[in-house]
Amino acid sequence: MKKFILIFIFFFLSTIPTKANYVETEWRIVDFVGSMIVRDEKELFGKVQTIIKHNIKGPFYNCQGGMWWTYNKYKLEDLFANPEFHLLKDLNDQLNLDDNMYYVHRLTCNGVVEGDAIMNFYPFITTDAKNNAYFIMDGGVFILEDIRNNN
Repeated sequence: MKKFILIFIFFFLSTIPTKANYVETEWRIVDFVGSMIVRDEKELFGKVQTIIKHNIKGPFYNCQGGMWWTYNKYKLEDLFANPEFHLLKDLNDQLNLDDNMYYVHRLTCNGVVEGDAIMNFYPFITTDAKNNAYFIMDGGVFILEDIRNNN
């Protein structure tokens, strides 16, 4: 009986979505802060980047049939101290990043890349406190919103 209860508790807890480093959902592009170098960022507003199991589609990253990812965890001050993410620090007066834990994800396609898309979706940054994500690209930061869990 104890074994059954432990299995039930484990199953129940594993079905609760976590927001800490959650990537698999649908992300809507809601804003851009900084300077876009290549294209007009407003063309991307409202578009959706879907990352669900092996179905990854969107304006930034398209991969079918296989993907792996890894992430690193940062406190805000450590994120700002990393020169790779200097734009977050430089633009923080507009981003208003909270003193939370941040997860910097690197998604890599090992399946079939579709269209004019990148092979590595990096840096894709989530936080444990909001339903927002951040994607650094072309001299600025895109702000995305989790449309499945943003009620």
